[in-house]
Amino acid sequence: MDWDIIVLIILYLFFIAYLTIKGRIKKIGSLKIFIISILFTPFIGLICLLTSPEKITYDVTQYKCEKCGYFFTEKHIYCPNCEKEGVKVLLTESINVMTG
Repeated sequence: MDWDIIVLIILYLFFIAYLTIKGRIKKIGSLKIFIISILFTPFIGLICLLTSPEKITYDVTQYKCEKCGYFFTEKHIYCPNCEKEGVKVLLTESINVMTG
């Protein structure tokens, strides 16, 4: 087998992998970019990647009670549900990345 063909196939697959990784930050997504690049060519995948808008992400802070498992979006020191029962449970803060 000719080494030029092997090198071209490896470059072809690396370019598809690169486009797939870059597709994660785009609205089209990495799976669609991968499928388009495999079925058509990586050049068509690149065009789809460049024309797709970026994902809109934002951080949402939530507070979770470890006892009852309830999530709050407002900041509380203690869980309001557990405080009604007379138990003071500290809430743990978690930041979640959401896409829109």
